[in-house]
Amino acid sequence: MIAGGLIFLLRRYWSGTKKRARIHLTPAEREKKDGKKKPPFWTRIALILSAIGVSFSHGANDGQKGIGLVMLVLIGVAPAGFVVNMNASGYEITRTRDAVNNVETFFQQRPELLKKATGVDQLVPSPDTNTAANGEFHCHPANTINALDRVKTMLTGVENYESLKPEQRGQLRRIMLCISDTTDKVAKLPDVSADDQRLLKKLKPIC
Repeated sequence: MIAGGLIFLLRRYWSGTKKRARIHLTPAEREKKDGKKKPPFWTRIALILSAIGVSFSHGANDGQKGIGLVMLVLIGVAPAGFVVNMNASGYEITRTRDAVNNVETFFQQRPELLKKATGVDQLVPSPDTNTAANGEFHCHPANTINALDRVKTMLTGVENYESLKPEQRGQLRRIMLCISDTTDKVAKLPDVSADDQRLLKKLKPIC
């Protein structure tokens, strides 16, 4: 009950804040914004203490106490291998790419909905697609169309996520989460018809 209540409160009051976007920052993006790569000191301390608390509250034997240490290792070392579905087939990747194309088409046909959901005008994507795909990305509502173009460029010719570098997979996942979040916001607008809501939920890209 308490956990469910906390999730509800976070989704209700924290979902649209600037702090939420900061949790997806890479070390390079964090260094550009804050001048340092590492997460805030108290954030790291909270993670360590919570992992220790879980390990000691789940039992007295060494095996159960090791859960917290395993969590720290997985959180700190393993994410690069799990940011996208490495078992996705070429067909599934093609479906993801098609979904991105269809979402972009919808936003281009209904720009007023995108502006109403994000509250800002969209930035014009860079004409140099190679530079756009390889450059840093910041999850901002004004970057939605730019994000869609980046994903299309990154997935061009990709039949297996193994062909992407670990940092590219991480960036792809962050961009897809950003697109998914914006798509959800548009789908919840009162101006969106029930048919369009179903369409957006169906097209919401997940890699």
